[in-house]
Amino acid sequence: MGPPTQSPFRALASPHDIRVLHLDAGRPSEPLKGWLEYTRLDNPPHYEALSYEWGSGVKTRSIALQDGSVLPITESLHDALLDLRQDAPVGEPRTVWADAICINQQNIEELQDQVSIMASIYGKAAQVVTYIGPERNNSTLAIAFARELQRHVGTWGDGSLAGENPDLGLTHPTLPPLSDCRWVALKALILRTWASRCWCAHEFLLNRRLVLMCGTTKIPDWYLISDIVQRVFNRSLPASLLPAAEEDPHSLRECLTSLNGLRSLILGWRYCKLTLHELLRRSHPFQATDPRDKVYSVLGLADDRQRLELAVDYTCTAERLYIITAAKIVQAKPTAEILYSCLHAKSLTLPSWVPDWSNWHFGSYGTTLSRGYNACGSTVDEVSVDGTRLRVAGCLVDEIVHVGEPIGPHYISLDRGVSQRKAWLLKEYVEISRQLAREPFPGDEVVVDTFWRTLIGNTTLYEETAGQDYQALYNALLEYDGEGSPAETTASAREFCDAVRRRSRYRRLAVTRMGYVGAVPVTAERDDRVCMLQGRSLLFAVRPHGPGFTYLGHAYIHGLMNGEVLQAEWYRKQTITLE
Repeated sequence: MGPPTQSPFRALASPHDIRVLHLDAGRPSEPLKGWLEYTRLDNPPHYEALSYEWGSGVKTRSIALQDGSVLPITESLHDALLDLRQDAPVGEPRTVWADAICINQQNIEELQDQVSIMASIYGKAAQVVTYIGPERNNSTLAIAFARELQRHVGTWGDGSLAGENPDLGLTHPTLPPLSDCRWVALKALILRTWASRCWCAHEFLLNRRLVLMCGTTKIPDWYLISDIVQRVFNRSLPASLLPAAEEDPHSLRECLTSLNGLRSLILGWRYCKLTLHELLRRSHPFQATDPRDKVYSVLGLADDRQRLELAVDYTCTAERLYIITAAKIVQAKPTAEILYSCLHAKSLTLPSWVPDWSNWHFGSYGTTLSRGYNACGSTVDEVSVDGTRLRVAGCLVDEIVHVGEPIGPHYISLDRGVSQRKAWLLKEYVEISRQLAREPFPGDEVVVDTFWRTLIGNTTLYEETAGQDYQALYNALLEYDGEGSPAETTASAREFCDAVRRRSRYRRLAVTRMGYVGAVPVTAERDDRVCMLQGRSLLFAVRPHGPGFTYLGHAYIHGLMNGEVLQAEWYRKQTITLE
């Protein structure tokens, strides 16, 4: 056994000091070498901030530093430094800031201080280099192909979300055939997981001077990959370019589009300041090895950070941090808007009204859009936090007496399970008709209209009330009979499936005791309640729990989405306590 490795770190003089790495030049086969400089963040040398994916965290590589010290590093950081070194002018060192080298990760106090000033570290860098991994799977060819597609695909599609399903989509007549190997290379580039990591996302947003590198190849436009994804969503490119759900457990499709939107908002020509709640909502799809980093990675960007008085504290558990964060958000702006970030399943043990920002389910954001609804009428939020309870003014509307099967699995693919989908539709329609025969729907609409409107939340892609043209789309779905169906029928059936997925992928059909038909959270059961909360455009499902309720999620109840609750003779304002 050799002598113990000397630590390369000496203490930082103040919480606003940083270290930068001067990376020595070298040939690709030579070991990494460099030296650390200690400097003030308010007057640093010219440096670049490196953003990269940590990967497994296992440190199988190393870099030799001054005084003979050796620092173990991960394979991913080793790859990044090797390629950065090759990109530097011949014989010259490259000065970079890389968290795993420039922060003493074993010193918890220093780690917290450095994470607290991360926004300044990246913001003051000469540029941010986002390294998305080494050259592999023909990535250089994929980058060139993406640029070619960006130049030549000038027309955008009809705005429907074909990209949610790899079996759907249109192919532009001038595009190369899908057998072209460049499509495979580009799909592999999209599947690189750097975009799903919350710290990579945070660092992507902090500096106007941003360079993406794949191997030693620079990607000329920071938005190139996300732009390709968006063009698939809008049917300008084949939907098979995007991964299927089983290939994309990290929701890379949503992460890439979220990165584009966030960077455009934060650093666009109209500089936008976002609250912590807004940042958490928009960055919900991103992932972190440490769930606390879902909050800490965006805290430095939050316009209300000082008002919330949240500090980076790695001695706090993730559960405690999420509860404190949610409470402070509600206290700073007393609304029930935070409920929209609560998904149908949680990984952490939390009060039902506290979002679990550590997990994500694809497509969840689209289900919460509410511009086309006004279930609360002209009421305003009345909300307060009492310990771990959320008290909200509202009204208990009705009791659920019937729930159907989960809707989402029947709309994963248009071409798979056509007969099964039709059988499911018929079964659900018959059961709802049977329920309404006993408890008539309080309205004069025919049951079939109530049925298809509820499936799509009675709204279009643009959040407008669906017209009778959508019944034609529903009828086309019933007529669709696989690959032999006419093109017009196929297109119409696809459009209706898209509408169902957007609104109801995590819902199930339900009937209430007063005969209302709705789409409720997939976790809802018979005997659960539907409620209206003041100031909120949607309705919600809750479950009785002692003196209060467990929050289940937002719901659509046909006939009660435009203030009708307030006009009903049974309306009674009350305080609803969510446990």
